[in-house]
Amino acid sequence: MKLIQRMMRSIGIGSFAFLLFKLVSQTHEITRNEILFVFFLSAFIGVVSLIERIEKLNYLQIILLHFISTYAFSYFLLVLLNGRVSVHLERYTLTFVSIYFIVWLCLIIRNFLRARLLNKRIQIINTRHSGISGKKEE
Repeated sequence: MKLIQRMMRSIGIGSFAFLLFKLVSQTHEITRNEILFVFFLSAFIGVVSLIERIEKLNYLQIILLHFISTYAFSYFLLVLLNGRVSVHLERYTLTFVSIYFIVWLCLIIRNFLRARLLNKRIQIINTRHSGISGKKEE
C-alpha cells in the first residue's frame, strides 16, 4: 500500500513538473505519449526513491544511483514510446538535468519548511508541558 502511495505522490510531483515545463516552454499541445511518459517515469521514480532506505549507502551514492537509474529509464521510455529518439542526446541530457535539479530543489525546500514547522510545534508542546508541571527547564 505504501508503494502505491509513493507512486501516486511521485505522479503528482511529476505531473506538476511536466506542466510547469510546458508552461515555460510555451508548448500548448500535450500528446498521449507525453502523458504516458510522465506517468510511467514518475511512478518509476517513486519506486526507485526507495533506495534511500538502504542503510549501507551514503547520501551521495543514493542521489547518484537515483539519478542514473532515472535518466536511463527516462531515455528507455522515450525510445519505447516514440519508436526512436526524437531529440539530440545533449539537449535531452541538459533538459533532464535541469528538471531533475529543480524538482530536487523543490523537495529540499519542502522538507526544510516541514522540519521548521515540526520544530515549532515541538517547541509549543514543550512550552505547554513545562507550564503544566510547574517546572522550568534550564
